[in-house]
Amino acid sequence: MSTDSGLIPSPWTAPVPPPLPTAAAVPPPLLSATQSVPQPTYIAQPVDEPQRWATEPAAAGPSDPLPEPARPRIGRELFFSALAGLASAMLHFALILLLGLLIVPPLIRPPVVVIEASVERPPPVDQIVQRLDRNLVPATQLAPPSSASALSGATAMSSLVRAAQVQRPQLNTAVVDRPSNLRIDVGAVNVLTASGDALAASVPNGTLGEPLVAADGYDTAMDILTREILNRLAKGKVLVVWIFDQSLSMKDDQKEIAGRLERVYEELGLSSAARGDALWTGVVSYGAGFAVHTQKPTTSIKQIREAIGAIPVDESGEELMCQAVAKTIVNFRSFSGAGGGRQLMTVLVSDESGNPNDNLRSLEPTIEACKSAKASVYVLGREAVFGYPFAHMEWTVTRPIVGGGTASRQYVVAIDRGPETPYVELLQTEGIDRRTDSHPSGFGPYEQVRLARETGGMFLMLPSPELAMFRRDETNPDEPFDFEKLRPYLPDVRSREDYAKSRDYNPLRATIWKVINDLNPYKPEIGRYINLATTFPPDRSDLARELDAETAKAKQYVLYLDAAERTLRAAKPLRDREKEPRWRAHYDLILAQLVAYKARVYEYGSYLAMFKANPKPTDPPTPNRALRDWQLSERRQTTADKITRPLIEEAEAMFRTVIKEYDGTPWATRADYELSRSYGYELFPRYFNPNPPPGNRRQLVTPFAPPKI
Repeated sequence: MSTDSGLIPSPWTAPVPPPLPTAAAVPPPLLSATQSVPQPTYIAQPVDEPQRWATEPAAAGPSDPLPEPARPRIGRELFFSALAGLASAMLHFALILLLGLLIVPPLIRPPVVVIEASVERPPPVDQIVQRLDRNLVPATQLAPPSSASALSGATAMSSLVRAAQVQRPQLNTAVVDRPSNLRIDVGAVNVLTASGDALAASVPNGTLGEPLVAADGYDTAMDILTREILNRLAKGKVLVVWIFDQSLSMKDDQKEIAGRLERVYEELGLSSAARGDALWTGVVSYGAGFAVHTQKPTTSIKQIREAIGAIPVDESGEELMCQAVAKTIVNFRSFSGAGGGRQLMTVLVSDESGNPNDNLRSLEPTIEACKSAKASVYVLGREAVFGYPFAHMEWTVTRPIVGGGTASRQYVVAIDRGPETPYVELLQTEGIDRRTDSHPSGFGPYEQVRLARETGGMFLMLPSPELAMFRRDETNPDEPFDFEKLRPYLPDVRSREDYAKSRDYNPLRATIWKVINDLNPYKPEIGRYINLATTFPPDRSDLARELDAETAKAKQYVLYLDAAERTLRAAKPLRDREKEPRWRAHYDLILAQLVAYKARVYEYGSYLAMFKANPKPTDPPTPNRALRDWQLSERRQTTADKITRPLIEEAEAMFRTVIKEYDGTPWATRADYELSRSYGYELFPRYFNPNPPPGNRRQLVTPFAPPKI
């Protein structure tokens, strides 16, 4: 419907972009998430130098200039005479030098050769990725892995040293025909005769681990762990402690690992280094608390499987991951190090990155505790959601009914799964509401990756497609990202403090961070302005009141989006000078989203204003059908096309540019999703039966409640 139909209030016919909101109308800006450094304010023009957070007041000067003091005239003539003499001497010296050059024959000079150097930026050393092939058959002998699967990038040397059981080269005694009187003494053949054990034992303590190894299932992951255990056995006795997440979503994973342990120990038994008591194993688990299931380490596979089977389900839904790793070190340190003489190796198994507050407090102290105990952390984890702290899982809850039978209800539950960076680097809103997607990032969660890397361990990323993942089918989960395309976009896995200082010092990144914070729907002081309603009450008076309130919020929200958009546009010169492809991609995607979301919010308010004039359901109520509520949904048809069409066309052109520029990356995937969305909205009625037959009145034994997974 056109905007001049008379059904849309006059404020919605104002030209776009609307004027900036006044200071009083703008919601309070979001405070810094964790840093004490003040966040930059919106800037009207780009700056070339980092913003100064405090300005010094100008020094107060005198009201009248002081009179110039009188200068003495003594020696003035002498000064000018000396100056003239110096000028004359310099002129004569120049003439003599010129005459000498004319008499002396010219020197023979070699031709000037211009050497062009092509400097190629090396890949970052922090994150090197691998993809490994599946091997489902237990090995019958220990053989070295191929360099292609074991080595990558700047960690190639350390991976080579740790590679499993490099075989001893053999001297080929066959010779070719040669003169009998020619004798060549090559000396002792002792080059490259070190055994695999010796090579593995030469890995220095403190070597950084591998932050991303992509496994295509638990079979491949267990093969890699077998190899890593053998590498450590080459240096001496080993204690492996398995750390399991107690969440409900991990029960299937625990059963799968327990079923594969026998194969691991069969392969380890092929090595003489693993026989006897060389390898001990422990099992612990965690949720809101911490449990030790093997008070003393064991060599019995049966006891290990029983310990894994005894892991409880934590109904709280809390996962204090960092604390669990630290407590594991404390609990088993007496069996390792100088006292126990064993190397400590932990294997963390979890599909979540842990409680965010616990991670903020405990990540760095946990890393230091692991380094102090010389304990490495290996992680079997999942892919982080792209620029977003959560993943959403569909979970069905079944409850018994009084008298027999069951009833089921489906929930969508958020779990802590990301992001892949110390702090989010993308918008957390999808326009009128907060994000609920599960778009893959191509990398592991920041906390788990950093924990593995800093302790000399490894992050093993299991296949991300999960049956219960909500809104995962939009991202082609069967086609994982090409790691070579992702290499220029590696996330920063430094400590949060170092990351934040570096980000806030860079004017473009600080501006992007400011926009993300000021449009953060998870902050109550911001969310009440930008989280728009998607469900409306059935009562006509309540409905009218709700429609007016949400229309007013939408009007204001458009102004905030416009202010953020103009801020990013003003920073375009900074974007063009940004060296990191990851931040350029952030800028391009976020700017396109701001334009698109401005059109969507405008359409939202326009439709609500139109709907208020005639809020009748298409199907009239009956005695057995009552209106439950009004539900919002997207639709292709728009109501303010004359105003929003230019914005929609601009946003779609920008999304297509992102897809072309960043093909094969999460930025292109996200832009493609945005293109698939509609811009119009519609409210449709939902009904229920207020008078169900007596036989249909089902009473639950226990009420429904969202699960803690």
